Order: sequence, then structure tokens, then C-alpha cells
Amino acid sequence: MATILERAYIGTSLLSLLLAYLFLRCIPAGFLLRCFGVCVLVLLVLQLRVYYLYYYGPGAVQLAAKQGAMKAPSVDRATGNSTARQTSETRAHRRNKGTTSAASPKLVQDCIASSVADSADTLVTPLSQVAFRSPRLRAAKSILTLLNLVAVTFVVDFAFVPYFFRPATDLVLLRTGALYPDGARLVLRAPQVAYIELWTAALPEADGVPLMTLYDRVLDPHAANNGAGNDDLDLTWALAANTTTSASDLSDHVTQIHLRGLTSDTPYVVRALRHFANRTAAETNRVVFRTAPAAPGDGSATASGVQFDFATGSCIKPNFPYVPLATSQIPGLRSVAQHPLAFMLFLGDFIYADVPHYFGSSVEDYRRLYRQVYADPDARAFVERVPTYHMYDDHEVVNNWHQGTHAPMGSALAAYQLYHGRGNPDPPSPGAFAGGLRGFATAFVSELRTLAQRALTAWQGAAGPTTPPADPARPVDKTGGDHRSAADADAPLSATSLPATYYAFDHGDVGFFVMDTRRYRSPNHQPDTVNKTMLGAEQKRELLDWLSAVNHTRAFKFIASSVPLASNWVLGDGPVDTWGGYLTERAEILRVVQTVPNVIFLSGDRHEAAVVRLGLPETVEAYRSMGRRQASTAVDDDPADADHRSHAAKADDDEDEELAAGVGHHDHDDHAAHQDLHATAVALYDAASIDERPIDFSTSPVNQFYFPLIQAFSMSTELDDAIYYRRVDNIKYAIFRVDTRSNPQQPTATYQLFTNEHDGRRPVYNFTVYGRPWQKV
Repeated sequence: MATILERAYIGTSLLSLLLAYLFLRCIPAGFLLRCFGVCVLVLLVLQLRVYYLYYYGPGAVQLAAKQGAMKAPSVDRATGNSTARQTSETRAHRRNKGTTSAASPKLVQDCIASSVADSADTLVTPLSQVAFRSPRLRAAKSILTLLNLVAVTFVVDFAFVPYFFRPATDLVLLRTGALYPDGARLVLRAPQVAYIELWTAALPEADGVPLMTLYDRVLDPHAANNGAGNDDLDLTWALAANTTTSASDLSDHVTQIHLRGLTSDTPYVVRALRHFANRTAAETNRVVFRTAPAAPGDGSATASGVQFDFATGSCIKPNFPYVPLATSQIPGLRSVAQHPLAFMLFLGDFIYADVPHYFGSSVEDYRRLYRQVYADPDARAFVERVPTYHMYDDHEVVNNWHQGTHAPMGSALAAYQLYHGRGNPDPPSPGAFAGGLRGFATAFVSELRTLAQRALTAWQGAAGPTTPPADPARPVDKTGGDHRSAADADAPLSATSLPATYYAFDHGDVGFFVMDTRRYRSPNHQPDTVNKTMLGAEQKRELLDWLSAVNHTRAFKFIASSVPLASNWVLGDGPVDTWGGYLTERAEILRVVQTVPNVIFLSGDRHEAAVVRLGLPETVEAYRSMGRRQASTAVDDDPADADHRSHAAKADDDEDEELAAGVGHHDHDDHAAHQDLHATAVALYDAASIDERPIDFSTSPVNQFYFPLIQAFSMSTELDDAIYYRRVDNIKYAIFRVDTRSNPQQPTATYQLFTNEHDGRRPVYNFTVYGRPWQKV
């Protein structure tokens, strides 16, 4: 029967292996890492206990003496009998010979002493002679010990090796950020160079050649030409920028370059040449992009509308689920890169500063995490092909961040601005979207402040020491990092001096507003009243002014939030960290949204995919009654499609994590059913009976964990009704196919959900939003 030591060792070993598996393959949570560390320490103590008892414990000396006194029995060659047997027989003969009717006192004492000695030998048998004495138990212990050593190696490799041994300080990066009709913003990191040249070339779009094939040929000309090293395309390269110096160490060698003078809606390739002090040169990775179509009012390019695809998603943790010795660690980004996208809108949690362990609050601690993500080969393939607009969320700072500009927000935002903020469009100037007298007054005051600041700077320059004029080709550092000394480069920063991170941009006749839901929010657990805010007064005013400005000038208005607008996450931190904890302010925004046609919300954060209709207290019941009437009509018209259009109906009885309802849904691979539902959707729209509540499309993670057993999502709440929900898969991202050209008065935006299934080549779910007429007649 197993002893306590055996049970403790085996039980702790199995528990540590389970924790290691959960940590490496399910959820890389800090508490799992700490629990695993405790188990490893317990195993070490138990192992030392076994070692001590075996060699130094009670009974070890008696055992050694007893084993030394016991000699191997020899055989008498003459008789063939064992000498031990002869000796025992001789002793027995002597005892029998000396036996009397009354035992002698000496004989009695000898017998008692022998009995006591035998009992003592039994009592002082060390615990190690009982623990793992069985061959099977010893084999089990050896196997468990080996498995735990492997588990410790894997955990250390995942959790600590990147921090101590992979700082990626030699990262060379060129990526595309914001797109404009006449150019694009590039973010470049090139350490230890003398100067950098950027060359651009327009790509000829040949008939019958897919755009992705064209991109592959210019991104890797060596592979396309069997190693010849020359582009097989007739490209005309033009020098677009020449920076005489690279960015300083204080800005981690990151600089921004705004390319101008390009043609709208045209594909380009950009290459950067790094020139070193020894007169050698090396090329960075190339990037490809298509410039944005001109917005309405900027020209006639979008008079007939636009057609383009863009992706959304959030949450990246390299090499999760953990794969030993993996060289490419972000398959989610590799999956996104295989699609021909105009751009991606990344909705936050690009890094995880506190997962699995928070290593520090300095700027360098945060910058290192960005470098490590971009150093991955999968990320390189992604940035070469996909221009990216970014926003940040809590894990770029600390989980569930709601403490405003307090530390470490300053350091986190400084690193974010270096790698992501510089590539985004500039934040709107105060009153940029306001109309009428208030907008004019705000813009006028802002301009006066700018002129006054310039005059003050000029006066100070005339009165004091002069500084050399700025090189026009040198990018401007907007993070405020250049004024810091080298000694303070890694010190925590204040977030109050950093620029706003919310912004708006256009892609043809489609508008986007990207919110900042962390920097200005009230504490999560503050009571939900009119004083509780997620956006802050200024950002909310800019959002509402933007909605007014694009009301009849943009076919679709996409509003991006790092956390879901939906209140359907009812467990854990869902009710307080999402807009479910800020319903008063949400209602204020939705009341404006219901007067603006074709508003769509985009969100991430929850590591799940959900499509949810957002309701207001005064209108939710009316829409639900309409939905019940639509469902009953659908049952009468076509019973086979009733389950697809009934609210909260199961999409698959065997998959309780996937629920679907509403117009536009189709089963995973049933394209015929999709066509039927498409026709039904058009009929419902024409009958003016469609549910016009705004929809929140929440999609994540791009490459992270999902909750394997816990479902924190409710299909229906007091205000919101889910159309679709999916919990499983470590890779989930969305691609929106926007079409304002086929029918300008009824634009469409088709949501496509891609996951691990089909290697991301085919969507597992589609939902089409049919827009309302949006232009003034």
C-alpha cells in the first residue's frame, strides 16, 4: 500500500503536469504560473526528503551495518551443503544439547535481546525503504520526474526566456500604417545606420493576375525569379524620402515617414535601403499597399462607390498555444496575411504586458514586447502585405486598466506611440468635426494658439542660443521622447504630455472613428450614472460631431471600440470592463446613432466572436416584437429556414457554443442555404421590416487563448440580443467586404468570420448588413 510520501509525490507531480498543460496550451494566466511554481517547489522538497531519509535518516546506519554483517552464503565443496545451513544446524545442535527443563537466566536474556533487536530493526526501517520500494512505483517516480523536468523547461522557455534572452534589439522593421489618397504613413525601425533611402514604385495591374500573386513577386523577387534577384516586372523606382540620420536611442530607433505625391487607389511597393558608416547598404523588408480611394468631395474617383475588404481583430500572444522550438509563433497573423486586404484595423492587445508575468513599468519593458512581436517571421509576412491601423486596450498597459493617466500609463503610451501611434492618422484637432458657429470658433481659437506658440518659439530662438534648422525630410517625433536624457530613457513617463490616440479616417465613401476606451474612462466599479464615462467629455464630443459630419456623406460609418458595446458578457469582469458597465453613456451615444444611417460597431477583447444587436430601453421591446413577427412569417413561408431566422436558435445541436439568428446567417459550408437566406434578406429589406438596431461585431483573438469550459456570454439581456456567438478556436478574426458601388443607395457590408478551421481560407460564418439610403436627395 502506498505511503504518504508516495501519494504526495505522485499527486503533486500529476498536479504540476496539469497546471503546465493548462498554462502552455489553455490559458497563459499568471496564477497558473504561480501555482505551477509552488508545485515544483513541493516536488523539490519531497525529492530532498527522500534523498535525506535514504542516506541520513533514522535506521540508515543500522541498515548499513546489518547489510554489511550479512554475508553471502557459501557452499562446502566436499559436501555440497551451504555453510550457512551447517552453521545453523550446529547452533541448533548446541542449543538442544544444552537445553534443560528450566531455561537458564543467560539464555532467557539472550532470547529477549535478540527479539528486541529484531523489533528495533523493524521500527527503525527508514521511510525511504518503504517509499518507492516497489519496482512499479520507482518506475512511475522516474517517469513523473522526467516529465516534470520537461514541463519546467517548457514553462521557463515560454514565460522567461523571451524576457532574458530575446530582447530583439536588432529588429529592422518597415510597416505601413494609415493610407491616404495621395500617400501613406510608414513606420521604420533601423538601428545603427548613417542614413536611409525610401524608394517607391507603382505596380502594374495586369489582367488575370491576382493582386496577391503580384505582391508575392515584388516582395520576394529572388523566389519569383529562381534566385536571379531581379524583378520580372517593369518597375520604375522613385526616391521618395532620404533621412540623413536615424532615430535616436531614446526613440528606440523608430521613425515615421509620410509618403506623399502618390496616385489614389493604386498599388505600390516600397523598399528601404539602410546605408551604414562603412559605406555598405542593406535593404529592409519591402511593403506593399494600395493607396486609399478619394473621399467624396476630394475628386470623382469614388463617384461610383468603392469595393474593398478590411480585417478586424485583437489579442496576440506569440507562441500560444505553446509549441516547443517553434520558429514562427503567430499563426493568426500568417492567416490574416493570406487575404487580399486593403488594411486591418487592429482593436488592441497587440502585446500582453502582464501575461504571463509583469516584468516592469519602464518604457523599455513595453518597447521590448513590441519588438518581440514584430521580430516573429509571421509578423514580418503580415506587415509586408497588410497596412494596419491600431488602437490599444488594457493589456498594452495592465489588465482591465481604468486608472486614467496614472503610472504605468505614461510608459505604456510612450511605447505604443513609437510603434503604433506614429503610423495612425493624427488625432482630430478640437472642433474638427463640429459645424456651424461653434465649429468655426473652436477652429479659430485653435489656430490662434498655434500661431502664438510659433511666435513664442521664434522669440525664444532669437533671444537665446540658436539651434540648427530641422531637416524637412526628418520625421517629427510626436511622442515627446527626444527631450529626455539618456539616464531617464527607461523611467516611467506621465501620460498627460502625450497626444490623444483616438482618430478618424476615410476609405473612399466609408468613414471610421477609432475610440480610446482606456485613457479617459471612469473607474470600472463606479456606479453607472450620468457622471460615469468611458470616453471622456472631449472624445465623446468629437465622436458625436463626427457622426453629424458624416451623416449623409459616408455610406457606412464604422465605430471601433477595444471593448464590446454589447452587454451580453455577464460573468467575470464582463459586466464592468465592457460597455455593459457604462450603459448610461452608451445609451447617449446610441440615441444619436439611431438618427444616422448605416452605423456599425467593431470591437474585440473578449477572446470570443459575437454579433449582437444593441438596444435602447425605449425601443428594445418594439424591435423584439418585430423580430417575433418576422420569425413567425419565416416559419409560414419556409419552415426549413425557420431555425436560421428565429431568435437565439441553435445553429448546430452538437455545438452549444455556436448560436445564430437573424437575416444573413448561413451554416458553415452550406452555400445553397446562404443564397436562399440572401434572397430572404433582400425581401425583408424591401418590405421595410428589417431590425434596424445597430450591430456590434466583436471578434477576437487573432492569436490567443479561449475559455475552454466557461461560457460567460448570454444570448439575450435586458437591452441586447445576440445574432451569433462562437467561443472555441485560438484564432478568430473578421474580414468585412464593403460594397458601396453595386447599389449606392443600398450599400452592403458582409462580415466573414475566419478561425482555425480550413486554415483560415474559408469563413465559418457570414452576415450581411444591408444599408439604408444615406445620401440627401
